[in-house]
Amino acid sequence: MELYNILHKKTSVQVWAPPGAVPNAEIASKVPVRRIYPRLFRFPKNGTVVLAGSGPWWIGKWIKFWKPKRVILICQLPNIRQTLKRINELEKVYGLERYLEIVYAARWIRDAVGRPGRVLISPIDIERFRPCAASLQRNKDDFTVGRMSRDIYYKHHPDDKKLYSLLAELGIKVRIMGGECLGLEKHPNIEVIREGEEAPEEFLKSLDVFFYRTDTRFWVEPHGRVVTEALASGLPVVCGNQGGFTEWVVPDQNGYITSGNPEVVDAIKKLRTESSAYKRLAKGARTTAEDAFSIARIDEMVWYLARGKV
Repeated sequence: MELYNILHKKTSVQVWAPPGAVPNAEIASKVPVRRIYPRLFRFPKNGTVVLAGSGPWWIGKWIKFWKPKRVILICQLPNIRQTLKRINELEKVYGLERYLEIVYAARWIRDAVGRPGRVLISPIDIERFRPCAASLQRNKDDFTVGRMSRDIYYKHHPDDKKLYSLLAELGIKVRIMGGECLGLEKHPNIEVIREGEEAPEEFLKSLDVFFYRTDTRFWVEPHGRVVTEALASGLPVVCGNQGGFTEWVVPDQNGYITSGNPEVVDAIKKLRTESSAYKRLAKGARTTAEDAFSIARIDEMVWYLARGKV
């Protein structure tokens, strides 16, 4: 939705859904989505076509009538074998090799795929996630660590359940949006709310530190948009050491990259007790987002997608 909102101000944009797909209600309420109907000759026919993701989207025989100027494939899934299969299909099966340009959600995906291409940032509205006025005046007796994600088991690390109990016993409050799958035991310092129950920007304002890692046996986070939203909100980020979000977290500048529960606890305890360190990392978090999502950076992305290579 952010990509559409940025692009449609500069050029004509149409969002398409595959045949048989039911567009997400939230997206459909904010973005004009058209479903592809090959028999009615309703599908993308020319211009720049952006394929969002290297997942099992459907193209079909209508591609014979497709006369694209450019085809941009955004590789944003951690399944590298599947990504390479999609690239091969587009180039060899559908004959789009001379039109195809590849962009990536993170540098690690580009390195794993082994094909040249730009790293395309997932845009966020940094004004929407602007830190609240009191963000640097935290009370260590009411210190809150939290995270948000989809409520799916692989979005959570297998050690997270133990970690949250440890933090709660230390008197640190824990808020999790999208963690009902964890089955956490009730504790006065732990609050679990449904996925999407609060607007992301409002949820982040209730935190002092953002924590994030996944179960990398099943899901290595390609990018970690929630981490950039947390940084824009002026929150120091404590994260795991595998995933695209590690490309955004700079140790001792805007957060900490950790490799296990003891390191996570130590980092959070430091941020809770050392006011100067907390303020420095909080300011660094916001600066990271302002640099990454500046007008110049967004304009560069728009130019690449809407106009051509830079």
